[in-house]
Amino acid sequence: MSHGIDAALRRNILTVLPDLDPGEIRPDRSLGDLDANSLDRIEILTRTMEDLGLAVDPLELRQTADLGELSALLRERTSRT
Repeated sequence: MSHGIDAALRRNILTVLPDLDPGEIRPDRSLGDLDANSLDRIEILTRTMEDLGLAVDPLELRQTADLGELSALLRERTSRT
């Protein structure tokens, strides 16, 4: 994952899921794998997009299978701005 995007995702995941072991946050894991419920996922994604100054279609976000794919999508959007 890209360092800035990785840092934003990690920070927001740990903010929303404070009891999560940071070692569980890996590119091959999804937010669901980390036991984030639907409201948690929305909050993590909203915070991350705000941190990065991005607006991404929610349908595109739902198509990502794991944090690696999510990071790639956000990296792609970041390069367009």
